[in-house]
Order: sequence, then C-alpha cells, then structure tokens
Amino acid sequence: MRGWWLILGGLAVSSLACSDFFISADAERTMTLQGTVTDGSSGAALEGVFVSLEWTLPDTSSSSASQHVDTSTSETGAYLIEIKLGEVSCSTLYLFFGTNGYKATRRFPDCRGGKQTFHVELKLD
Repeated sequence: MRGWWLILGGLAVSSLACSDFFISADAERTMTLQGTVTDGSSGAALEGVFVSLEWTLPDTSSSSASQHVDTSTSETGAYLIEIKLGEVSCSTLYLFFGTNGYKATRRFPDCRGGKQTFHVELKLD
C-alpha cells in the first residue's frame, strides 16, 4: 500500500513540474548576455562588431524560420543583449560575432535566466 502512495506522489510532483505555472514563470525570466570583443593579436577593443543572438523556431512548415536579436559593440568593444527566455528556442540558441577582416565565431549560451558573460577574441581572416 505504501508503494502506491509513493508512486502517486511521484506522479503528482512530475505533473506539477510540467504545469503551465512553472513554464510561464520561466518564460518571464530575462537572460542577459554581455561581454567585450577584442582583436586576438593586439587585444585592442573592436568597435562596431556585429553581435547576434540567433535561434530557429520549431518546424511548423516545410522550412524553419530563424529569429535573432542584433546589436553591435561600442567603442570599448562592449555589447549587451537582453531577452525573455520565453521568446527563444533553447535547443538551437547561439551567439554570433562577426566583422569585416576577421573570422566570425559563435558561442553557445546556457538557456537560463540571469547574466552570462562572453569575452571574445576575433582572429584576423
């Protein structure tokens, strides 16, 4: 008899974890991505580097639609992107860095709320 109560209790906890309450609370959390971009040889800050947080939407037709939030680095090489977790698809999320004369690179943020810092050194092309 006690075994059945443990099984029922486990099922109740599992169903709560998958409920809309927890999903909607997580969807409202904000993810902040920040850092600097520098020249890989000299260490100098790179201004105007294109920084894009990109992801692909779940396939709802014959082709998937991609989404992105873009910014560029300041004169100190700094960037900042803020987005609500409910707006991104965590399974395909990446942070793209690119500018003329340098090899583009990607970083893969954790899909969680709070701040994450990515300092990137770009190599000459």
